Amino acid sequence: MQIKQIMLAVVATLAVGQAVAGVTPAQIATQRASGVLQETWISGASAPTFNIYQGFVAGCDAGTQTVFTNSTSTTAAKPGSTGNFNAYACVRGGNGDAVVDAGEVITLAYHTVDGGSFNAFAPHVSSTVPLTANDGPNLRRLVAVDNSNCLLSPAVFAGNTVYRSCGLVNPSAASVLTEVTAALKPPVNPAGGFSDVEAALWGVDASVAGTSAPANIGQVFGVV
Repeated sequence: MQIKQIMLAVVATLAVGQAVAGVTPAQIATQRASGVLQETWISGASAPTFNIYQGFVAGCDAGTQTVFTNSTSTTAAKPGSTGNFNAYACVRGGNGDAVVDAGEVITLAYHTVDGGSFNAFAPHVSSTVPLTANDGPNLRRLVAVDNSNCLLSPAVFAGNTVYRSCGLVNPSAASVLTEVTAALKPPVNPAGGFSDVEAALWGVDASVAGTSAPANIGQVFGVV
């Protein structure tokens, strides 16, 4: 009888340990549909990827962080080693628990590092420089996160739930209209990005779209 009770206790403990924590795709889809989800998108150099991830999760309520990636790996989970297309989600300023409660808003940041530093500027200065197929308005990101386009990964990174094999979308393509309803789709262009070098290296003036400044994130270079 005692052995049976011990085994039940062990099973219960394992069940708790295997529960999915963090923000779920279904919760993201629900908040997008209700118009309260906060979505943004950044692009550019791959070198500071992990630093950017750390900056994002620094303000998250503990236990609500989730990483999404286009990588198919079931083991690699650290941002910066999980493919060129990621997204990070969590709750900020909630009641501090790991549950998304009524009234708590999810923040979702898409992060594209495909194409490198130039793509920190290209989407915003596309009329002034020659672009390749993956630059400017053709820059890709993860498809709008919802409850059907990513797979739950067995990998967990620093307490973050990880979803892998997420699809990609080209925001300038007509197919983006089927991603989610036109009124609710994520941003068409990144809000900004990170570069290892100044925009002037490519002969472009970033001031036509905004401002650039040192990122101060521990990189040898780093202009945002």
